[in-house]
Amino acid sequence: ESLAGLDSITVINGALTISGNAVLTDISALNEVDTSLVTFLVISNNASLSECDIQFICDYLGGEFGSTHHNITGNNSGCQNTNEVWLECTVGVDEMPAGHKEHLVIFPNPASNEIT
Repeated sequence: ESLAGLDSITVINGALTISGNAVLTDISALNEVDTSLVTFLVISNNASLSECDIQFICDYLGGEFGSTHHNITGNNSGCQNTNEVWLECTVGVDEMPAGHKEHLVIFPNPASNEIT
């Protein structure tokens, strides 16, 4: 169900394939892996895997090889394809530093479809 036994791995030199595990739901144990030496990433056919927007995957997709050297397909909703994962990686707001929160303005309030 998870890759918890791999949480001490920090370096993968080459390709990483996570494929064909019908009960896998959690790959967050990979978050400590340095993406700089990973040359290809495959996450496919893991029917229960729906969260691929972990830091390791987001860093890899935004890195040197990630834009072209990957195959993310056939997983559950949330991890079905690269576009879906990249959207989850890039949507959101990082925590604002103390003292800057008063500069955040969101409108209109209330909103029904769109905010600025």
